[in-house]
Amino acid sequence: FEGPWAPGQPDARAIEPDWRPWLQALFPSTFTAPLASYHEELWEWLWRVPAVGPGPDGHNTYVAIWGRGFGKSTMLEVGAIALPAHSRRRYGWYISSKQAQADDHVGSIAAKLREIGAHYPELAAAKVEYVGAVGAGRGRQLAWRRNRIWTEDGFTIDALGLDVAVRGAKLGDNRPDFMIFDDVDEELDAEGTIERKVVAITRRLIPAAAPGCIFLVGQNLVHANGIVSRLMDGRATYLGSRTVSG
Repeated sequence: FEGPWAPGQPDARAIEPDWRPWLQALFPSTFTAPLASYHEELWEWLWRVPAVGPGPDGHNTYVAIWGRGFGKSTMLEVGAIALPAHSRRRYGWYISSKQAQADDHVGSIAAKLREIGAHYPELAAAKVEYVGAVGAGRGRQLAWRRNRIWTEDGFTIDALGLDVAVRGAKLGDNRPDFMIFDDVDEELDAEGTIERKVVAITRRLIPAAAPGCIFLVGQNLVHANGIVSRLMDGRATYLGSRTVSG
């Protein structure tokens, strides 16, 4: 039986051709009203992302500059599930200004993954390592914690704060095939703080990406000289192959 669906479970392949029934079937309590046009544009782009390589428009970055309360984080968190489920991406980083923020987002993704066990049982279960003789060994959960999700089918997503990246935290040997930047700017960021964040992004995070990595960025504009403001007005030399929404 091919794919992440176990025999006897509802087959998600029947609804995967279209993101609309997929969202409704997997997250009915989250998507209770029609989406706005900018939501639909993001999902049209996201749903056509291949397993390797840039997005459907040839750009490797999608920047959603939406106002507060416009569902930015919800779309990015669900997108972090759609990428392994539909596009077969295998390893992601969820990046925020502070480690605690990134941890919260990954915790929210973990809760959403538990909702989809009927369709994707191996995405909804934690990776377990068995120690001892075959059939008699003891299972040990490898990772389903605040800052890392490691699922039974091998998909992994790590939470990373730019404050940690700036201090030189070890990021491991794995190379992510997608990164999500959510709320990396803060209203009271000093100029030196912004420059340190840019250094972390350009010298530590982006160079660590796997070939064909895609980048999703979500932010409401809170700082005129912030990271995302520079993406919007063209000052940024990073993430240059980008589609900007908003």
